[in-house]
Amino acid sequence: FVQSMAVNLFLPPVPEDGAPPAAVDPKLAQVDLAAFLGEKESATFCRELWELLLDAQGRPGGIPRKLLEAKKAEMAKERAQQLQQQQAQARAQAQASAAAAGARRGFSAGPAAAAAAAAPAPDVSRMVAEARSRAEAARRLLAGGPDGILAAEAAAAAEAAA
Repeated sequence: FVQSMAVNLFLPPVPEDGAPPAAVDPKLAQVDLAAFLGEKESATFCRELWELLLDAQGRPGGIPRKLLEAKKAEMAKERAQQLQQQQAQARAQAQASAAAAGARRGFSAGPAAAAAAAAPAPDVSRMVAEARSRAEAARRLLAGGPDGILAAEAAAAAEAAA
């Protein structure tokens, strides 16, 4: 309702008898809009509108260049957002596929696995060799011999029983 009143204040009414509408008086329109927008805002609005109208008159399609550029920027922004969403979905699908493949092979599909998949591969052979040597040392320690944990536990149990 308020919008239609503001439009009717700004634009002259269209005659019902088919006669051409009266010309728009920008100064009178600004004064009429001041009651709705305030003096400063109505002056800014009318100046911007007048610039758009003048630009639209000189354009073949009747659309101001400023509006076309704003629409192009909006469309470019939307395309960029869609591209980012598609890339994020592709990454998520790749991670899900890698996690599913890892789960089929018996690996954990947790966040550490996803981070390891995304991180560059370190010198794997060095890590494997170190893991093997540690595992062998743990086996020797647990398996026994005079210095082994199991032998020490057995000696402590025998001593406690005596």
